[in-house]
Amino acid sequence: MLYSYLASEQQGRATQPRGALLKASLYSHQIIDTNQLYTENASLKHKLAVLASENRSLRETISLLKGNIRVLVRIRPPTAAEVAKRVAVHWTTDDTVVCDVGDGRRRAVRLDGVFGPTSSQSDVYEGHIRELVHAVLDGYNSSVFAYGPTGSGKTYTVFGSPGSDVHTGLHERILRDLFCMKDSIKGQDMLLSMSMVEVYNESIHDLLAPGKPVVKVLSGHHHREWKGGVVLEGLSKLPLATLEESLKILDAALATRRTSTTNLNIHSSRSHCIVTVRASQQCPYTAVARHGKFNLIDLAGSENVGRSGAKGNTLKEAQLINKSLSTLGDVFNALLAEQRDKGVNHRPPVHIPYRNSKLTLMLKDSLGGNARALMIAHVSPSVTNVAQTLSTLKFASRTRRVELGPASRNMSS
Repeated sequence: MLYSYLASEQQGRATQPRGALLKASLYSHQIIDTNQLYTENASLKHKLAVLASENRSLRETISLLKGNIRVLVRIRPPTAAEVAKRVAVHWTTDDTVVCDVGDGRRRAVRLDGVFGPTSSQSDVYEGHIRELVHAVLDGYNSSVFAYGPTGSGKTYTVFGSPGSDVHTGLHERILRDLFCMKDSIKGQDMLLSMSMVEVYNESIHDLLAPGKPVVKVLSGHHHREWKGGVVLEGLSKLPLATLEESLKILDAALATRRTSTTNLNIHSSRSHCIVTVRASQQCPYTAVARHGKFNLIDLAGSENVGRSGAKGNTLKEAQLINKSLSTLGDVFNALLAEQRDKGVNHRPPVHIPYRNSKLTLMLKDSLGGNARALMIAHVSPSVTNVAQTLSTLKFASRTRRVELGPASRNMSS
């Protein structure tokens, strides 16, 4: 009997580890299955990211072939007061921005790229601008527009703010890259020059020579410099020797640009500012010269004159700014109508109203073909600015459909 008891106890102890082992084995398989799911999920996410990147690349290639104006949107970081009220603008993917329009409704707009409030100056430049700078050295014309309502961050994007390199604007990054490329080119002479103007109250002023008379625009073929675009008579074109010298010239010119204080922006730009950098280089072996230029355009902000509290001269400035931006919209609408009617018989040619504003007349080179163009639409995330944000996104979406045609290189021998 004692023997039977001891045998049963021994059998129980022998079977107990097998049960524990079975549980451990099942638990181990569960861990393996979970790890496998994590691995598969990570792999699928990677494949999705690769496909999204390839999709964007294909869209950009199609856009390049058609010569579409590429359009980005940048969302300004919210202030503490705006966060307290509510943030109304969000971004869901790299190319889609969503705006709360009230009553629980949302409107999504798809563009060529979206930069959220945490995006850096470097993100914007490296992601889309640098390739346009490189194109200038190949003899292409490139233009970048900063568009949006007052106080949305356009001037910060274009000209940055003092402090660390994190806040360096597009202007310095473009010049820095051009000088780096100039230094790296062997056996070719490369010349850089710069001009800078502001369009203020429908007059063009040379910011590199503030004492000079108002600049006149010539667009007729009778002018000796005319090459199908516009010519600014007497405009200063300063040769650029070093990056440091170039930045000093530009900063001095910026200090003379007109600004005012309004209810919406304490440093509101009252003019459109256009910086043009030209690059010319000649190959000593072929005697072929390439001529490219880069237009960096900080448009004055569209303004609700009622909300801004503009009066007197500031009111006149706001009205003329809004008029010129409205004309820019008319030009885009006409360009869309022109491409829609292309190839349709018995349709009269579409009139493009470049001459209705000094701004659009100056931008004719950038909008009338033979150029690569990119617009950065700037918006505020604030719920109080939803109407202006929706208007900006609508303008950006319409602009994105404009086809300028494939850009061509400027060559001479």
